[in-house]
Amino acid sequence: MNRGGILAEPLMADTEIREQIQIEEESIALGRERYRNAREAAIKRGDAGSLKPVERLVVYWLRSVERATAREQRDVRRGRAAPHRHIYGPVLLLIKPDKAALIGLQTALGMLVERPTGEKFTKVAYAIGRDIVAEANADLCRQLDKRRWDEVHAMRADPDISEAEAEEARKDALHGSFSAMTRNVKRLTPAKINWWAKRNLDQTYCNRVVCVQLGSWVLWNLINTTELPAVDGGGLAGIVHFYRQHKNKRVGCVRLGEAAWDVIRDGDARRSFLRPRFLPMVTPPLPWSDGQAGGYVRLRPPFVVTQQPLHRRLMAEHDLGDVFRAINAINAPGRRINRRMLEAVERIYDEGGGQVGIPLKHNVPVPDRIDAGSEAEAKANRADRAEAFKMNKEILPSLRQTFLLQLGVARKFRNRSAIYFPHRPDFRGRIYPKPQPLNHQGPDLCRGLLEWAKPVEATASGMRWIRIHAANCFGMDKLRLDERVQWSEAHRAEMVRCARDPADTDWWRSAESPLQFLAACMAIDDPEQAAHLTVDIDGKCNGLAHYAALGRDPRGAAETSLIDANEPGDIYSTVTALAHRAIKAEAEGGLDLARALLPLVQRAVCKRPVMTYVYGVTFYGASTHIRDTLRELGLAPEWITQGSRHLARHILSAVESVCSQAAEIMAWLRDIAARVCATGRPVCWVAPSGFPVGQAYYNRKKYQVTTATQKVTLHIDDEDLGPNRREQIAGISPNYIHSIDASHMLAVAKTAYDTGMDFAGIHDSFASHAEHMDALGAIVRDEFVRLHKRPLLHELRSQINDRYRIRVPEPPAAGDFDLDLVRQSTYAFC
Repeated sequence: MNRGGILAEPLMADTEIREQIQIEEESIALGRERYRNAREAAIKRGDAGSLKPVERLVVYWLRSVERATAREQRDVRRGRAAPHRHIYGPVLLLIKPDKAALIGLQTALGMLVERPTGEKFTKVAYAIGRDIVAEANADLCRQLDKRRWDEVHAMRADPDISEAEAEEARKDALHGSFSAMTRNVKRLTPAKINWWAKRNLDQTYCNRVVCVQLGSWVLWNLINTTELPAVDGGGLAGIVHFYRQHKNKRVGCVRLGEAAWDVIRDGDARRSFLRPRFLPMVTPPLPWSDGQAGGYVRLRPPFVVTQQPLHRRLMAEHDLGDVFRAINAINAPGRRINRRMLEAVERIYDEGGGQVGIPLKHNVPVPDRIDAGSEAEAKANRADRAEAFKMNKEILPSLRQTFLLQLGVARKFRNRSAIYFPHRPDFRGRIYPKPQPLNHQGPDLCRGLLEWAKPVEATASGMRWIRIHAANCFGMDKLRLDERVQWSEAHRAEMVRCARDPADTDWWRSAESPLQFLAACMAIDDPEQAAHLTVDIDGKCNGLAHYAALGRDPRGAAETSLIDANEPGDIYSTVTALAHRAIKAEAEGGLDLARALLPLVQRAVCKRPVMTYVYGVTFYGASTHIRDTLRELGLAPEWITQGSRHLARHILSAVESVCSQAAEIMAWLRDIAARVCATGRPVCWVAPSGFPVGQAYYNRKKYQVTTATQKVTLHIDDEDLGPNRREQIAGISPNYIHSIDASHMLAVAKTAYDTGMDFAGIHDSFASHAEHMDALGAIVRDEFVRLHKRPLLHELRSQINDRYRIRVPEPPAAGDFDLDLVRQSTYAFC
């Protein structure tokens, strides 16, 4: 600690600043505990070799161990004599040197990390030999599988062999299939591979003598090959051989050298310290400014999420004053825990959970095994049991962990009058709260638990917006605004009952966002709750709306509600109607696939491909989204793959016809990325907010080793290898639009702060007190118009031309949409 910090200590005693520092120290302690638990769990299950600090040693030594192994394999092939080489040599030749090196390093390091004082040489040697033998046996088993299936295919093609005989051969091949076994085994281990090999191979190498001799050579190779550089320029041993007295005998042992332990301890310390569990603040975040880090008092995470060297250079090159002011405005408002909502959530969980986004408190019952009955019943029973096991072992633990962390934060701060959420940008300028896992950008549970700390009385205007918000949360957001108000008024009695006794009423649980809806019910019933409720408004298919504004596209503007209308626009329904019309025509023309698809061409199927189109979704990605939905809707399995592809073509074609300007601008942006990549530099630009954006997508040095039990892939991004052309081109469309919507939100945040209102944003969602929503809506529309009245595409072209000294073509010709119409559009943001 510096001297100024020491002198300040007495001044901070018993103050909120001191308490905030204690919370930050607790965050670091929680991070250390989390890392320590993960480390101990990995060691306990025998995966110490997979720990990142240990992996650093594996990466550092892998190539030298591989080269030594390759030399030994050459000597074996040439028949050169050496002790025990005739025993282990034939097995060593069965696998590639990189696999032998990887298996040897990970097995040895994993055991030696688990036993810091050392382990018997023979025990480590046998484990290494067993694991390498398992790899060799796995290769032999795969070869046997291939021969068996080749025989099955030959029998099926032979007219002299009956179908029954071919089917019997198929069952035999499947029963003895190593590949089938690996799919059914949750965790493949060397012991399981060797067990399978002994049952199925005529000749195996599962012999203790072979394992010990093979492992002994590999371990001596590691002892002689692994070293770390010393300060004076020499080398320090990575793995040390020594002797220990055991029952009056000298026993050879091995342990990690001190230099290796220093690397691991350093990695552990860095990881435990650099991964604090960030909590909300109890004091307003420190403001960001040039030369002054903002946010927490002592914790100093990087300004940009997953910050890369490119981003640091760009930050240093540009004035971030406006960006800092906007983030400070977002950081300023205080939140608090809605204690009535917290009590409702706790009661639901205590009573068993399993509803409204709250996980089950207890495991689901596993059905008893059925030993009698038909094959169909037995199959269904196996599926039910498998589903229950998966739910209890894989899904529920993760859901509970996240929920209990969120609940723990809410309980910790439940009595605070105000808590604060420091924010920071990602590389595109989008803003995210740092505290996890409870924040206002989280799921329904998080947003239902948080409310504004400062009360603002809700007058008639504010109560109108609370009713609109309640209808939105229930799922009535496609209605006109007056109809949403009427819907809430018609259900007021039910909403009051839910607010006063949520545990014993069920109606609110059927809402689309049930916990936010329940909070709105409480606000409708209680003026005090209404004064603190968070109400938000959203853009309509915001990415396409920005494209429509960029291209002055009247049709795209109408579909995304930028033009005033009697009811909200719905581009998803428009695209669905166009796709339905095309599929119907094909069905009437006699296409069987179209007949199967026609009843399923629904808004739910089309929504996700339309939503992701603006962010560069590929045909494969769109068809994957559609396939999942078609399966849920019950399309016959034989039509799933073909049908999802067929429908994807129609949906993407419909989007392009509705938003033709967006397609042209996206193509123009991709052309820019291709031209910039030709200069050997990544694509960078300055967003309208003044935030510098850089696509740090570089070619990678890739080194991959695949063994029977795992695949190790080392990707090292290297700026010297130049930009990754494919990723630069694919990323520019979504990243540019994200930088535009981030600029819009930052501008709204500054203006809202200047007018004295609390503000929060989630990219295309804008929130404040209910009483301020009319004013906030006007600000959102005004800033949208102000942003897009700038010639943004021409500004981008000028930036690229100047930065890279290239000539980019003119952007696509703009349409005749009048941006000022957005100010009068009721449903642009609602």
